[in-house]
Amino acid sequence: MAGRNYIPSALISIAVLAMAACGGSREVPPVLGSSGEMHGMRKPSPTAGASAVLYVLKDIMYKGILIVAYDANDPSRRPKPIYTIAPGYANDYSSLVTDARGDLYVGGGYEYGSSLYVFPAGAKKPVTTCALNAGTLYSANNTLYVVPPDGSDSIVEYREPLPAGNDCGSPLKTLTDTIAVEKKASKIGGIVVDSEGDVFDLYSTFSFYPPVHIDEFKAGSNTARHFDTLKVPMTQNYLAADRNDDIVSNVTSDSAVDDNLAVFPHESKKPQLYDPTAYYRWGGLALNKKQTELIAAQYGSTSKILFFAFDSKSGTIGQQERTFGDVQPGGRGTIALYEK
Repeated sequence: MAGRNYIPSALISIAVLAMAACGGSREVPPVLGSSGEMHGMRKPSPTAGASAVLYVLKDIMYKGILIVAYDANDPSRRPKPIYTIAPGYANDYSSLVTDARGDLYVGGGYEYGSSLYVFPAGAKKPVTTCALNAGTLYSANNTLYVVPPDGSDSIVEYREPLPAGNDCGSPLKTLTDTIAVEKKASKIGGIVVDSEGDVFDLYSTFSFYPPVHIDEFKAGSNTARHFDTLKVPMTQNYLAADRNDDIVSNVTSDSAVDDNLAVFPHESKKPQLYDPTAYYRWGGLALNKKQTELIAAQYGSTSKILFFAFDSKSGTIGQQERTFGDVQPGGRGTIALYEK
């Protein structure tokens, strides 16, 4: 080309290859996309720096129900969220549970048709969104236990992980509590699975008012048997169990004023009561992996999350150790915990 020192591109390519062969190449900076991330590389998960993640349903006025993730080991009273998940269809989030892989299962959508969402750890978008009546959720032994929200007397089991996409997959089996059917229960509320694989469910015949019945399906059995009847109210949606089969819930005292944290030590039928409160109600519950700490949501005019020492050997709740005071859990204090 006249008037210009023109070097054909082919010769440039040959020269670059020759430089590389002689060790004279330079490091070429990565090409960044519009989002600032390198092509072919993913951003680190927002949960990467947290060994334990606490998910909380948070009702924000005029915005709907969000899912907020916190570092569960944050020592501050006012922790900053790791990330948030935007409201779902019709602001419908209502129940949370995590599985052993860290997947977050979210149920809700009663008014416009129930749905189940599955979010991988750290993800803000679900990999599974399927039409499933998901009221109460519980995860144990690679199984997702689902109680429909519409007055059901059954517990439906699904194999984890659920398939990606819009198909929940076929149920493994359905446990129907025939005792609850005979008693004309309003619906099954809470469920919990112990270390042996026994499934417990709670229900009453009129809302949360007494008596509250507890039935049990022994591991591998499809037949319910009566376990206990409590003559005081309790919030039936929230239960936890440790490796020694201590069942944690909440029970209102005989005064029908104080709401207490309750432990059924080693599945005994006499609950031990702790931390009464007359102005709030106890909601979501979670035990850490070492089972040395109980996390309990407290909801009312102002809501918070409290962390208590827990002894699984004796099935006792100890002193309050710390508080997340600016969390404001909604959905009656629905929480879920995942530890790596």
